[in-house]
Amino acid sequence: MFEPVKITLKSPVMHGQEEIRELVFGREMVAGDLRGVSVGDITHDNICEIASRITGVPTPVLKTLKISDYMEVAGVVGGFFGDSPPIGGKG
Repeated sequence: MFEPVKITLKSPVMHGQEEIRELVFGREMVAGDLRGVSVGDITHDNICEIASRITGVPTPVLKTLKISDYMEVAGVVGGFFGDSPPIGGKG
């Protein structure tokens, strides 16, 4: 059973008039979340796109995350891949 993952942002971001203070990964990643993504070479853009598909927060908003918050997001996304090579690395 999947337990939702919540990230409290150290630096909240704005989406229109809404301040986003927390990201909730409320479900497991599914194959469709990888559409358009080359699994062998995951980029930072891919991480934001996958996170957007799971959290419902638009990709452009996720791209404004401060690096410390982004690294937490990348860790959660990377965790969905299990024993795959690290995100952003060649393994």
